[in-house]
Amino acid sequence: ADQAVVNPPQLRPPSRIRKPKAPTGKRRHAPQADLGDLPAAAGMSGYGLLHDPEADLAQCDLEDTHGVPLSVVLRDNSALTSLVLKGNSLGDETLVKLAPLVISHPTLTRLDFQENKLTRASAPLIASMCIAAGPGQSPPKLEQLMISDNEELGDDVALAISDALLSGGQAGAQSKLNELHSSRVGLTDVG
Repeated sequence: ADQAVVNPPQLRPPSRIRKPKAPTGKRRHAPQADLGDLPAAAGMSGYGLLHDPEADLAQCDLEDTHGVPLSVVLRDNSALTSLVLKGNSLGDETLVKLAPLVISHPTLTRLDFQENKLTRASAPLIASMCIAAGPGQSPPKLEQLMISDNEELGDDVALAISDALLSGGQAGAQSKLNELHSSRVGLTDVG
């Protein structure tokens, strides 16, 4: 009986085994923005903070020292629609850094700054985030602003916001704000 002989494939001796290259110190990707310890404090990746449309940083023990990294998130994440900073220890110093970026941000519609350490010094900044700076200018995209439980804001915040909305409306400036949470901010009968 004729049997076909099948030759097994020839195995080649292994060529040189490549060793992994030692790191050269060169980055393959563009360097990320300096977020400091913010990603660790927030429990999010730096990538997520710079690309996700919602950043929930509630109760992350953030302080005013996180103001610069938070401003980087606002500056560099053009897809951001919601920034939740509720229940931290952020104060006026942080709002000074964030307010101009909130005003000019192309997609941010919700800012939750409840249960922080804002004082009456922040009142003009809060008002500025509610309405366009003047006629013909685009209004901030902000639709929801939550500032409740910042007991030190006092009457100044109510007066600043109402003045901005009333005088701005008369001057032709626009606002997209349709929801303002401002309970327990230290209002008296004046505010």
